[in-house]
Amino acid sequence: MLAGKRRARKNAVPSPSVSTPTKRGVAGWVLLAGSLALGCSSDRFECSEDASCVVEGIDGFCESNGYCSFPDEECSSGRRYGQMAPAEFAGVCVGANGSTGPVSEDSSSTSTSAPTSMGTTGTESTTSESSSSGAFEWTSSSTSGSSSTGELPPQPNVVFVASTFISTKLGAVDVAQADAQCNTLAAGEGLRGDFVAWLPDEGMTAAQRLGAARGWIRPDGMPFVDRVADLVESRIFYPPVLDEAGTEVRTRRVLTGSAEDGDVGFDCSGWQVIDGLMTVGSPGATAPSWTDDAGITCDSTETLSVYCFGVDAMVPLSFEPAAGRWAFVTDTPVPGDAGLEQMDALCSSNALAAGLPGSFLAVVATSTDSALSRFDTTGEPWVNMNGVPLSDTALSLEVAAHLDVSAGLTAGGELVAGASSSYWTGASDVTEVGTETCEDWTSAVAGGRRFPLDQSTNWFQGFSTGCATPQHVLCFEE
Repeated sequence: MLAGKRRARKNAVPSPSVSTPTKRGVAGWVLLAGSLALGCSSDRFECSEDASCVVEGIDGFCESNGYCSFPDEECSSGRRYGQMAPAEFAGVCVGANGSTGPVSEDSSSTSTSAPTSMGTTGTESTTSESSSSGAFEWTSSSTSGSSSTGELPPQPNVVFVASTFISTKLGAVDVAQADAQCNTLAAGEGLRGDFVAWLPDEGMTAAQRLGAARGWIRPDGMPFVDRVADLVESRIFYPPVLDEAGTEVRTRRVLTGSAEDGDVGFDCSGWQVIDGLMTVGSPGATAPSWTDDAGITCDSTETLSVYCFGVDAMVPLSFEPAAGRWAFVTDTPVPGDAGLEQMDALCSSNALAAGLPGSFLAVVATSTDSALSRFDTTGEPWVNMNGVPLSDTALSLEVAAHLDVSAGLTAGGELVAGASSSYWTGASDVTEVGTETCEDWTSAVAGGRRFPLDQSTNWFQGFSTGCATPQHVLCFEE
């Protein structure tokens, strides 16, 4: 079984009696063998939706034949029917590529993997490759050419931002054309499988159009998200800032028509009118702004891309959170006159409540000191509460225009409610002394500077705001 857990850090051992963020859903997934379901009643394996297939806290899948399956890394499809299914299905692997028919056991075990070459269909003998990048580690082993069907080992789906723009035609969006565009772009870069655009269409939400697919990575192999449901709870790892060729396009705006949970947002009334609104997302963000950043008018002439999601695979992602110092945002906002000491104290109390070791300070500038000068940049990099590094090293924050991922989760690993939520910065650069600090965090009538907590693009620049309006506080471990 694969289970994500945070790597040990020197002098940082949480008390086992405390519920740590790792325990609260911050890291990893577990692959379940079908044999674990032996003691369950038969009605758990007759289903009409995935929610009917939850056994002992393990999420199963409702196959189109009405029987439950469960994650199993030994199956080439990534899932196996439960033992209480009918005899011809019980305990056997679900067919490849989403087929609901049973298949024989794989001759060799295949691990959850990211692709080494997404478009290659080899005919060689057994191969084995491995890679590690940042917080995401993967291995891939397969025996190519041994199957009459030419079946490839399971690999996660890919998600990317289309490099070409979609025509909104004054609100009349052709979703089928967007799907075709995604598939053409993917094929051109050797990304195998079928792709759909993240758009609602003909009574189906964007999330529903993904079907039973699971496990998405970016074209560079870094994990995006495991399940659609994880998008809502901000279990997004690296934001979807790459196009199909792996080129960064984080400043583009993406047409989604979708809210953060994949439900319909503003979609020009089913892509039929020009006097309404359409929802756009920001590729450099996590939840909710990656899909629901703003609403623009349906008659807008702005050029927009779409997100393209692979939909063939059901491969749970395995994620090993990176070693580093914690970074989080406070669970409550404070006005600009809260005071620097009180901001530091709030960081400390939030960390203590979440069982985090170490000491924490607010990442805010004053009129005499930059925000980053409060910290030792020769130490470990800072990681958000999903265990993803904000940058390669702590020192690189001095020159980084963008973060690798947003820091915007609380110490408990929770998403802060509100699409417009921000944290105080006091300056437009993390290395500059403050120019908008609410008079060194003592005045509610002066001006302050804030940054959207789910964004990673143009880090720390942010926006000017009134000091009476409460904002969250970004906290770094010292």
